Amino acid sequence: QLPVEEKLAGLLVMSGYLPGASKFRLTAGLENVPVFHCHGSSDPVVRPQWAQMTQSGLKEKVLCVLCTPLTN
Repeated sequence: QLPVEEKLAGLLVMSGYLPGASKFRLTAGLENVPVFHCHGSSDPVVRPQWAQMTQSGLKEKVLCVLCTPLTN
């Protein structure tokens, strides 16, 4: 867990997903960390649907989520 004093400037997620999104909790004070989450449409490992579910879950918990579906 990251201490609030060491706040991130932002978080970049490329071709990723959060399998435990329903259990995901933010540290108080870090809700405003911007998140840029992008994912390709033809990823053979991480299904695009998983990324979309992650993006939806993050939008409920994080103030700033920029989601970019990339076409291949």
